[in-house]
Amino acid sequence: NYIQKQNQELIDSCLNAAGKNLGHYSTWETTKDLDILRALLGVAKMNFYGASYGTLLGFDYLTQFPLNSGRMILDGAIDPNVSTISQGITQAKAFDLELHQFSLKYPSWSISQIARLLKNSLISPKTNYDGRKLTYPLFVISIADALYTPNIGWPKLNEALKTYVQKNNTAQLF
Repeated sequence: NYIQKQNQELIDSCLNAAGKNLGHYSTWETTKDLDILRALLGVAKMNFYGASYGTLLGFDYLTQFPLNSGRMILDGAIDPNVSTISQGITQAKAFDLELHQFSLKYPSWSISQIARLLKNSLISPKTNYDGRKLTYPLFVISIADALYTPNIGWPKLNEALKTYVQKNNTAQLF
């Protein structure tokens, strides 16, 4: 199906771009890079704010470099002791709830209306003025990103969806 094809294309693209360095693209490697940056900046202790995935990144940094860790705020729902599958299910349920709340606040965007827009992006992704296509995965990520912050993201999502539907313009969704 289309989503599997898109996922495989993304995987293949990442494999081709990373090549032999693929093993260096991980949370573990990123925490090492953060400590190198800390040292280059001449900072004795890394103070860190992490949200969502940043929670895991901060936790891993603290685990790898406890003597270099300063104050940390880990503001997210990623528990390093819970499986990725369980985390994904929990996150999907939370996004579903937030999307329903968004639809209540902005009644012009019912769940079925949003589902139709997403389905259309599967069938025929719209192309932006600069040639980028708003594919289904990008559309989902754009919506999910906005759902994280109801006070800021929801009004922006409302306007972006209006622009998308009324003016056939995808720019605000990237």
